[in-house]
Amino acid sequence: MSEMLGNQYFLSRRFEAAKPVYENLIGTSFYSDKIAKKLIVCYSVTHDTNRAFQLFYNLIQKDPRIISNTKFYEEDCPCPEILPQILSEEIVYENADEKYLALGMLSLYCNISDSLKYFNKLRDSSVIDKGKLNNTIAVINKIKLNSKTN
Repeated sequence: MSEMLGNQYFLSRRFEAAKPVYENLIGTSFYSDKIAKKLIVCYSVTHDTNRAFQLFYNLIQKDPRIISNTKFYEEDCPCPEILPQILSEEIVYENADEKYLALGMLSLYCNISDSLKYFNKLRDSSVIDKGKLNNTIAVINKIKLNSKTN
């Protein structure tokens, strides 16, 4: 029941409302990678980029293809709508680091090269854990390399 409510909010792009519904599923048998992906979007759009990055990092450590192989229509991925809103500053972040972090995470859903570009802009950031950032960049580079050989 809760997942259906969260999905309804997500489909209607009410990310702030979907967030607590999905959070309530964490630690239950209903929680899945699919919900984690949606929660990353919710956190990114609602300016909770640190929590988004923690989920994102955990997912790409588990299997980076969980995010990079997103099927836009089947999963109703909102990233193609959200990314231009962030770039045009319809969605405003506190600072450039938060903006690039959100862009890096959300871009991996649809464009590996763009994701790398935004994560690389964070190399001079004092806010993001350098180890996790470097590991994230290495994982995304590996995805990009594997996508060229397949």
